[in-house]
Amino acid sequence: DVAGNTTSATEAGSDRSVTYDSLAPTVTLAQAATQADPTTGAPIVFSLTASEPLDGTTVSLEDFEVSNGTAVLTGSGSAWTLSVTPAGEGLVSVAPSAAFSVADPAGNATSEAAGTDRAVTYDSVAPTLTVTRADGQDATTNAVPLHFTLTASEALAVATLTSGDLEITNARTVTLDCTGDPTVCDITVMPAGQGEVAVSASADF
Repeated sequence: DVAGNTTSATEAGSDRSVTYDSLAPTVTLAQAATQADPTTGAPIVFSLTASEPLDGTTVSLEDFEVSNGTAVLTGSGSAWTLSVTPAGEGLVSVAPSAAFSVADPAGNATSEAAGTDRAVTYDSVAPTLTVTRADGQDATTNAVPLHFTLTASEALAVATLTSGDLEITNARTVTLDCTGDPTVCDITVMPAGQGEVAVSASADF
């Protein structure tokens, strides 16, 4: 000091470092990795991920445009979630809004978000099914096999369809062919005996 007292010791103190950060975070907005598409369930989940933790005061619902739904925003740091409750059937999508701007704690902001997979098809209505005699199939015949047509109101997941999805009377063998148009399946039946052969969708279809 000015009196000439010297010391080689540094007094205690803890706040001795400063983090210098001049780089804006990079962020990605997309459907969550675990989100099925299409889906029958709600909410539909989208993720905002950042290359570094974000200042939570800069992240809000105003940063996003939501189509066909209402969103709730949760999260912290570098991981944020938009949970969207669909307003109706069809595509539910999110996108950065015109006001999109998020920043890190140092104040470095970005108005851009990567990511392209931002739309999910919401479908909670089961298809309606109709089984009829196929075109050209006579109501009374001595020719086999017999042909029926299954028609759906929307595309079916044909890989999941089996003859077990049908209720059939007086049938020895049944073949279900849904190749081509996923809304139409050809049902081929070999009768087990004389009399009426009937086909319908089972209650567990």
